[in-house]
Amino acid sequence: MSETAAITAPLVIIVFLGILLTAGYLYFVRKGPAFTAKYKLFGLSPPPKVKANGFTAPGYERLKELIQKEFEDGYDFGSQFAAYVNGELVADIASGFTDQSYTTPYTPYNLQLVFSSSKFVTSSVFLHLVNTSRINLDDLVTKYWPEFGAGNKHNVTVAQILHHRGGVAYLDKDRVPTPEDLVNLDVLAQKIAAQPHNFNGAEVSAYHAVTRGWFLNEIVRRATGGKTIRDIMYDEVMPIINAKRAEGVEPFEFNYGIPDEPLERAEAVKAKLVKLSGFTLLQKIFFILTPRGLLKALGLYAIPQGLINALLKKGSPQNNSLFRSGPDFTGREKEFPWNYNDETLLHSQSPSFACLTNARSLAHLAEQLRKSHISDTDGLISKATFAEGMESMKLLHDEVLDAEIQFLKIGFAKLNHGFGAEGYGSYVATDVCFYGWSGAGGSIVCFDLEYGISFSYAMNFCHHQTIGDQRSWILIEELVRVVKELRRVG
Repeated sequence: MSETAAITAPLVIIVFLGILLTAGYLYFVRKGPAFTAKYKLFGLSPPPKVKANGFTAPGYERLKELIQKEFEDGYDFGSQFAAYVNGELVADIASGFTDQSYTTPYTPYNLQLVFSSSKFVTSSVFLHLVNTSRINLDDLVTKYWPEFGAGNKHNVTVAQILHHRGGVAYLDKDRVPTPEDLVNLDVLAQKIAAQPHNFNGAEVSAYHAVTRGWFLNEIVRRATGGKTIRDIMYDEVMPIINAKRAEGVEPFEFNYGIPDEPLERAEAVKAKLVKLSGFTLLQKIFFILTPRGLLKALGLYAIPQGLINALLKKGSPQNNSLFRSGPDFTGREKEFPWNYNDETLLHSQSPSFACLTNARSLAHLAEQLRKSHISDTDGLISKATFAEGMESMKLLHDEVLDAEIQFLKIGFAKLNHGFGAEGYGSYVATDVCFYGWSGAGGSIVCFDLEYGISFSYAMNFCHHQTIGDQRSWILIEELVRVVKELRRVG
């Protein structure tokens, strides 16, 4: 090797590594994951300027600035946030666009698949069914659905399925439904009824990520003479909720999939529905392989280990519950979250994860439940029904979530340790006890009983945290700060 070559080769390697590190910094660190590679790397096709739209009450204006900044920093295509305080709407806002084409603004009225925030809605339907004396939470499931008792499940109660102790967190391979199975509820019920108890009949907390709604829907069909959770929502719960909205306010809506009929409703849902997007495969690999300490030093949030297990560790409780148990996307798009944009799936009824709604509707529902704590007539249900549903269950370590989660009888969680990422020292609202739940990708819906807060966040770009993520946490922090400040000054 010549002397020139000996000098040149290391320089070429250094330059190449420098270019690679610079590109990596620009793509993964400097700007948020929702921006295109050509914009992050070369500044081409920048997203247009946009202002947050919607309403904020006096004192809550900064919420608009924060949600707008999330789009400007590249953490969202579009997002929504809504909140009530002591019965008054204080925020109903949105920012960004419906997709990466940046052509259609995202509004508070767009509909979004909200993943497991759907469970909050489904639990609310069950509270209504309890309130109208059609279901008893302490009843054995077999009272309504005798075939369910197969596989050592004969002692499972309705409440246990609601709060994730029903022993059906995951399904055997031959029982995993396809999207086609999910639009034929008779086929679905036959397929899952005899699923053996995951823990041989023992009461174990294991988050029923996707299965919960399929089993609950069949219980409702048996208890009501064929009505589904979708039917109860459309025919009974939504009329109650919308009768309590202020004059001139657009109706609130909860769609368990796109309905087949009436055609007018189906077309209206399709027109407002926004498809999901999320991290590219390259971004997922970066966040999985990069050491947590380095991510933290770069100001990035690591993907929690439980979600990494769900994605990569086949046979783990997380993988079994979140992915292996369905839907079966064989022959379809398999990459999360784009697989949940499947047209057949979007027409199905999957009450665990596929409610098509928005932040304004979720926050209003949470507010109607909060009011049920103090009035028999102002909320969705009676005070007695509310109290029964809010009964705390014995605290157990959840096998899927790999944490101790205080679930309530109806399936809400008691979230009294604040919101944030473990190890980052940035938890917010640590002194407020919220009740609710969240969905994969970042959606969340909660209420509290001390400050009179009800809120929800929904979005179309999915991140990978557990109870909300940094986008909603900063909004929750500001909401709580304002509530406390206004209370302090009287």
